[in-house]
Amino acid sequence: MTYRVTYDLLPKTVAGRMLAALAAVAVIVLAVFFLAVALVVAGVVLAVTVVRLMWLARKARRAPPRADDAIEVEYSVVEERNLPGRRPDKP
Repeated sequence: MTYRVTYDLLPKTVAGRMLAALAAVAVIVLAVFFLAVALVVAGVVLAVTVVRLMWLARKARRAPPRADDAIEVEYSVVEERNLPGRRPDKP
């Protein structure tokens, strides 16, 4: 024996259908408004990010090089090797 449960989503009365249509329109309008707000927020975040990156790039270009940017080290040659195809420096 098989039991089938059916459920009608659409209302049967005219008033019920009008109320369902009004609810559907309200949901669509709210979705459009939320989408518009999300796009505006995304645009503002993108604009702020671009302006910030441009500001940092301009600031980096205008800054003079500092004297302490160079790394100075001392070294000594432990063993000098001759690579294949290269002439030795000393005879």
